[in-house]
Amino acid sequence: MGMLLTIFKSKAIFLIVLLGFLLRFINIDGNPKSMYGDSLTLVYDAYSILKTGMDQTGQHLPLYFSMGGGRPAAYIYATIPFVALLGPTALAARFVSILSGIGVIILLYLICKQIFSKKIGLLVALLASITPWELSLSRGAFESHFALFLGLLGLYFFLQRSRGFYFYLISSISFALAIQTYSTYVLIIPLFTLVLLYKEGMLASRKIFFQKGTIFFLSLILTSSLLSFYISYSRGSKDRFSNLQIFNQPELQNTLASKVRSERSYSLLSPELAIRFHNRILETFSVFSENYVNNFGLRFLFLQGDENPRHNPAVSGELFWFYLPLLIFGAVRLQRRDKRIFLFIFFWLLIAPLAASLVGKPHALRNSFMLPPLLILCANGFPSSKRSKIILCLLFLIQLPLFLNRFYFLSPNMNAKFWSYSAKLAAETAIKEKKNFDTIILSTSIPDMEYAYPVYAKIDPGKFINESQHKKQIGEYNFIKLDNVYLGSIPTGAVKGLTKNIKGSVLYLGPVEDIGQVDNEGIKRDEDEQPLFVISKKSK
Repeated sequence: MGMLLTIFKSKAIFLIVLLGFLLRFINIDGNPKSMYGDSLTLVYDAYSILKTGMDQTGQHLPLYFSMGGGRPAAYIYATIPFVALLGPTALAARFVSILSGIGVIILLYLICKQIFSKKIGLLVALLASITPWELSLSRGAFESHFALFLGLLGLYFFLQRSRGFYFYLISSISFALAIQTYSTYVLIIPLFTLVLLYKEGMLASRKIFFQKGTIFFLSLILTSSLLSFYISYSRGSKDRFSNLQIFNQPELQNTLASKVRSERSYSLLSPELAIRFHNRILETFSVFSENYVNNFGLRFLFLQGDENPRHNPAVSGELFWFYLPLLIFGAVRLQRRDKRIFLFIFFWLLIAPLAASLVGKPHALRNSFMLPPLLILCANGFPSSKRSKIILCLLFLIQLPLFLNRFYFLSPNMNAKFWSYSAKLAAETAIKEKKNFDTIILSTSIPDMEYAYPVYAKIDPGKFINESQHKKQIGEYNFIKLDNVYLGSIPTGAVKGLTKNIKGSVLYLGPVEDIGQVDNEGIKRDEDEQPLFVISKKSK
């Protein structure tokens, strides 16, 4: 608390943090309009831990959560206090990420103030508060964003280590928690700590491994990494990362195998040599190299950004395009001013996208640790002449309204389908009509419906766990029964026959594929008149 009071004695940083908070919190319940699968399972797991001590699958206080392919635990446990206050709501799910965004602003200010100057610290904080990439991370329940905050927290306290072992302790715990928050940080954080030790000149010291604080620092980070690898490869969460990596993608590997066979058939080399020059290992490395280089490309950083609208609501570059000259000038200026600091920032930037490159093309979440070094370079590139500052302000004023329009006024409706909006509306319809029908069937063929109803209806987790393990049958189909609401999948074309055989009044809510396949059909549509789901009613 004392540290925060000291920080906010500066009116400038207070205003910057206030700006950052407002940009992240304005209409947070309506933009995004709903929660998608990962957010739904995340907040319900937190709700279930709070109420029962188990996740929604019945595991007691797990170190990984099997929903979503197996995710690290830190974000979910950090969300529990907000779920206790707000229930399993979108705001509760997003609160950790919102606070992470504020924390990133403050930490970048403190770190850069110590490494460079107060002026650079304020400039980095200002950039962090308004940058599209950071804003996008702040408004979703993204574990990667919390991991970014923890990584910067670890860096800040490491830089304070001369003040005592306590700072070493907090630094190492923060880095270890970052590893347990998001999968790509398992690789990034250990490499980053080596870069950090190099920057501090500690790797060159023979006494480094005999210093109590350093031994503890490295041991905890190594232990956390090994624990994360153990969880990933022996307890089921490997599907979340391992099956996505380029070495295990069947379609990609089949394409590469076909390419290798073709090249070998055309090669003038002997078969033995052709095998050495044309093989899937070299082709896969080529794919990795392309993925890696694309993380630094204009397309990702300044033009189109992440292609997933959940990660990039404005569908624009991750950075404002006027950052480009700042980035170039900042790198040149810093290299001339302090080569050791420049190399630290440079290697930080180089290692940040390594894990993401093993999975695929540039990705705003997996690459989140790239953002701080980019902003630091940009801050060092701010012009000193009055004319250049005026030009920079004009460029900013041109791009800012375009971004704000797309981010706050266009994306909520345009990108609603990417946030499982149909599942939210269907769940709310079922909740509203629950007393008006004897039976309500919610088709899990509506994207993320099986996760949405328990969250929006605030179903008691103990009851949900029990019903999930003891499903009920209607006809030949299995359902999770939650009072008179049944969650399950029915093949298109089988709905009519099923509902006719159910006694009493029935409300059926199904996917758009059921259009024309149900009786008394109604269709719920979005603002663009696109169908969201089908409604079928049967009276007694």
